[in-house]
Amino acid sequence: MGTERMNYTQNRELSWLKFNQRVLEEARDETVPLLERMKFVAIFTSNLDEFFMIRVGSLFDMAHTDADTRDSRSGMTPREQLEQIFEAAAPLYKERDKTYAEIKKQLSPYGICGLDYKELEQQEKKYVKKYFKEQILPVLSPQIVDANHPFPHLLNKEIYVTANLTQKNKGSKEVHTLGPSGDKLIQAQRVFDALRTFDASPVTEIFTQCPDNRGLGLAIGNRLKKAAGFHVVEADSERVVLGLTGGTGAGKSSALRAVESLGGQVIDCDQ
Repeated sequence: MGTERMNYTQNRELSWLKFNQRVLEEARDETVPLLERMKFVAIFTSNLDEFFMIRVGSLFDMAHTDADTRDSRSGMTPREQLEQIFEAAAPLYKERDKTYAEIKKQLSPYGICGLDYKELEQQEKKYVKKYFKEQILPVLSPQIVDANHPFPHLLNKEIYVTANLTQKNKGSKEVHTLGPSGDKLIQAQRVFDALRTFDASPVTEIFTQCPDNRGLGLAIGNRLKKAAGFHVVEADSERVVLGLTGGTGAGKSSALRAVESLGGQVIDCDQ
């Protein structure tokens, strides 16, 4: 009975993609007004966004938790459904891009244009640069992703820019004097100049003889530690003290257990 049923039923997700394809066909219909056609392109795209966030996301979860479960209508496993979805969705995206480009070209004579930066007039480029500097740049939030920082949470349908940074002069050293060891005031005045220099160079480690831990000397030491992100190794002739911080799930507990297994003493500041 189950096999007979599968002969005339179809997978729900693939059926939905066929429905959305019909939405795109409305955008290609030349009897429909241009702006309405552009609206159908937007509806098609937002439909697919939601489809991948909810339905495809659920199938990904099932592929890891119930990999052998089969769809009652098509008999496919979650992994097989995903493969069919990707195969069906790829040409739809290509058709969407082609349709969008055609409609945009037809709207251009009516003064409705979507331009790249290089297509702008000189005065328009000045306006865009000014707008970016005054309205966008102040709210940009750069984040570092490395061994010391957990991977950030990325929101759906947001724009992110990534950059892979490498150190050109790896191994080079810079020495900055903070002033006489007995003059804490001079040291405090120079420490910010030194840190600004470090900010403009590919510094990965700072070695310093910290001032004493009283008064202004303590303030200078704390500022240096803050510049290091509180990833501090304090060394003397008898012991090495490690300060370990990080967000939830960053692996702090695993690192502490490894230190304990090597005979180190662990102090958990949360307890």
